[in-house]
This record gives sequence, structure tokens and C-alpha cells, in this order.
Amino acid sequence: MDCAELAVSVTGHVDDLGEAASAGDPDAFGAAADRLDADLEQARGDIDDAEVNAALDSLEEAVDGIRVDAREGVSLDLEPLGDASAHLTGACGS
Repeated sequence: MDCAELAVSVTGHVDDLGEAASAGDPDAFGAAADRLDADLEQARGDIDDAEVNAALDSLEEAVDGIRVDAREGVSLDLEPLGDASAHLTGACGS
């Protein structure tokens, strides 16, 4: 997977997470988070760029935080995930 493909895929997963969160669908939310995690893991093996890796770190941190909030029943804040996704898009475009 190249960086551009990753950015598009991540954007789709972020949208899926937002839709699942809005619908209150924990199964769809978990599946979207799992797909995002899988893409991030694959990207670590495919892309060797410091800025992209920093964006991947931010994405992983945001997903982890959202998973914790979902488990604890706290209102989900998807803004950090959107910010991290935008960081990745910028890193892939540079």
C-alpha cells in the first residue's frame, strides 16, 4: 500500500467510525476500528517516512483513545482522529 492509498483508506475508515458512533452501533464501530488498525499496521511495513510515521503514531493514539471512550461509555470525540487523518494526508502529499 502506498501513502496515497493509505490516506484514502484511512479517510474512509474515519468516516465509517463516525457513522457507527452516530448510529450507536458498537459492532460496526469495532469493525471499522479493526480495519483502521490493520491498515496502520500494514503501512508501518510498507512506508518508510518520518512524517508519515509520526502521523501513524497520532492515528494509533487517537484510535486507542476512542476505543477506551467507547468501552467506558463516554461520549466519543472523533476530532483527534480527524486531525490525525489530516496530518497523514498532508504527510502523504509532501
